[in-house]
Amino acid sequence: MLLCVVSDAFVDAALTVVPQNEEVLAGSKVVLRCSTDNTAFTTPINWIHYTRPTTVVVTKCIVVTGFTSDYSVINNETGRCDLVIKSATSQLAGKYECSEAGSLNGISSYITIIGECFANLL
Repeated sequence: MLLCVVSDAFVDAALTVVPQNEEVLAGSKVVLRCSTDNTAFTTPINWIHYTRPTTVVVTKCIVVTGFTSDYSVINNETGRCDLVIKSATSQLAGKYECSEAGSLNGISSYITIIGECFANLL
């Protein structure tokens, strides 16, 4: 006899704190807040940076290898996973999305960097 159990841990969960758009100075630390009411898992939050290509920078509230120099997380509460951009640069600007692990629906915010000049001098 084979018994299959399907977890419904994400069925009734919702994001309770969502990231906001931010306009920050180049070199500044940025904290994007995100929390869920899902208490079945301690930190089921993913963060995506929509760059070219789109990049998952945090999975289940752990910074993905290769991104720890730019990002860290704050996860001192159940369901909380704030993304910390250590030093804002033009490469780290753009659209970020917070979502629950296993969910296709996330909440996006935009980071705009001010105080950085871009010029192509020939």
